[in-house]
Amino acid sequence: MKFAIGTVQLGVNYGINNQNGIPKAVEIKNIFDLAISNNITMLDTASGYGDAEIKIGKESKQRFKIISKFSNINETNSIEQELYNSLKNTRSKSLYGYLAHNANEIIDKNEVWGKLKEFKEKGVINKIGFSLYDPLQLGVLLSKNMIPDI
Repeated sequence: MKFAIGTVQLGVNYGINNQNGIPKAVEIKNIFDLAISNNITMLDTASGYGDAEIKIGKESKQRFKIISKFSNINETNSIEQELYNSLKNTRSKSLYGYLAHNANEIIDKNEVWGKLKEFKEKGVINKIGFSLYDPLQLGVLLSKNMIPDI
């Protein structure tokens, strides 16, 4: 069974039961140490999670597989730029997974899927995919032969 630690709360004040806000560096280190001691070696993050990726880069000591997500790809904010920012922030040479935070990023911009596949072939990304917010998104993506790894 695979588990991942969600990291949105590392970068933004998040969660209905969050009484303490964003954890301090020592708390993040303790969370990561506890995860490793329990064989949890995957982190889920996103460029949109405030500075969570940067904190992962500082505190994870490259002990985790990292799945990150991108959003808002356009002419001035390319998929390449987003990917390399995530790699830099997490201090990683490659990502275990890289996903569209919303499948519409790929539905509306088919070339982004092609770029993800290129980065996968180059070994910069191990697995590609997308987050779904509507079941109809999946049908559209599958009809375009956009089969996710994650």
